[in-house]
Amino acid sequence: MESDEEEDSELDDFIDDGPDDTEDYSKHIQDIFGYNRNRYRIESDDEDECMESSFAQQMKEECISTKIGILEDLEQERLIREEEEAERKSKMASAKRAKIRK
Repeated sequence: MESDEEEDSELDDFIDDGPDDTEDYSKHIQDIFGYNRNRYRIESDDEDECMESSFAQQMKEECISTKIGILEDLEQERLIREEEEAERKSKMASAKRAKIRK
C-alpha cells in the first residue's frame, strides 16, 4: 500500500493543475487550409433525391462509359501502330544509310 502512495506522490509532479484552456485546433486547421465546413454542408433532403437514379439511368451511363472506353482503346491502338510504323521506317532509313556508306 505504501508503494502505491509513493507512486501517486511521484505522479503529482506530472499533473497539470493549471487553467483548463482548450484551444480549438479545428479553427487553426481551417485557417491554415482555408477549409469552410459550411461549404460542404447538405442544404436539404431534396438534394439527396436528385442524386438517386433508376436502373435505366445507370444502364445508360454504363453504355456511354463503355463507348468512351472502346474509343479510347482504339485511339491508343492507333497511336501504338503509328509509333511502330515510324520506328520501322526509321530503322529502314538507317539501314539504307549504312548500306550506302559501305
